[in-house]
Amino acid sequence: MTTFPDLLLLVIILGVSAYGACLIGKMLGLRTRLSVGLFLWHTLFCIAYWFFVEIRGGDSNNYFKIALLGQYDWRPGTRFVESFTALFASVLEFDKLNTFLVYNMFGVAGLLLLASLVISNWPACLGLRKYIPYLILIMPGLSFWSSAIGKDAPAFFASCLASYAFLDVRRRQILFAVAILVMFVVRPHVAGFMILAAGITMVTGRQINMINRIVIIIFLSAASIAALPFIVSYVGLEGELSPQGVEEYIETRQDYNLGSGGSVDISSMSLPLKIGTYLFRPLLIDASGLLGMAASVENLFLLALFLAFFIRGFLLLSSENNVSVRYNLIFFVISVLVFSMTTSNLGIAVRQKTMILPAIFFLIALSSSKLYEKRHNKQNVTTLS
Repeated sequence: MTTFPDLLLLVIILGVSAYGACLIGKMLGLRTRLSVGLFLWHTLFCIAYWFFVEIRGGDSNNYFKIALLGQYDWRPGTRFVESFTALFASVLEFDKLNTFLVYNMFGVAGLLLLASLVISNWPACLGLRKYIPYLILIMPGLSFWSSAIGKDAPAFFASCLASYAFLDVRRRQILFAVAILVMFVVRPHVAGFMILAAGITMVTGRQINMINRIVIIIFLSAASIAALPFIVSYVGLEGELSPQGVEEYIETRQDYNLGSGGSVDISSMSLPLKIGTYLFRPLLIDASGLLGMAASVENLFLLALFLAFFIRGFLLLSSENNVSVRYNLIFFVISVLVFSMTTSNLGIAVRQKTMILPAIFFLIALSSSKLYEKRHNKQNVTTLS
């Protein structure tokens, strides 16, 4: 039962969150009206998620129940989330809704960062196309999955922060380090993907001299050797690390949750079909329930954007020596390859994608800009001739 102190705390958290959203939006160059609107939109889905788990249950309920025990284990992953939640649920005695709102702050910050990434890189075009960035930002799945107690909200924030940091990585190295740290404490293997993508990006840069390349390679090699045993243990890759062991692990993961709702048999699929299944399913033909239908509509929208902008503008985009493009593209490729080969449950895939979508939408925005510039230049040439 909600008490007056809980309601008072609710008002305080909402006020602090709204002020923080305005402050972050101002730092990112967003209009205050947009920042407030995105905060309200995201918070609406946070409350909806809380109401959903109150009725149907879910992982967030389990995290909160364990947190009430007041036990702490700060190992990355599930244990860290339980311990972090315990700071609010057990020590500060927040109720479940107020604890949801704490995690909601991560999602709101991530959505504001994504707004900066997409809007600032979208072409100044006319017509309906100029509204596409705002349609991306109000995709229900982005706000729904990144608003609850769990790993998804911090992971979404970390992914958005990393993409933002690489817009000017020389000046935003600390921000990228924060993004790695936040991702590491909830999903250390994805933090590994981010570090690997950053390393490849820096090593392949034309502006990096040979000495710096060698230093980066040595650092990445040492970091990989140190982190590999931990990541292997975290993801459950048991036994000796070998090509055969990795193959067996992938085969096991392909059958994971195969008997549960929303699962598909990906073991016999080709790699392109696995990638397409991971990125763009469920579609309307294989959706079940209200959440499945909502995810299908979003996947159709994502597929349309992917075909209309990313595929067409990829060659124009890849020809540039742009570190932000290389980082997001490499992170996208690594993540999609790994997750598409190991995720057989479409419900899990929908949640996982919130970590990858910021990179996709950033690349789509830049692809749209390149296509617009190419068309505009052709029109100018035609006019002059």
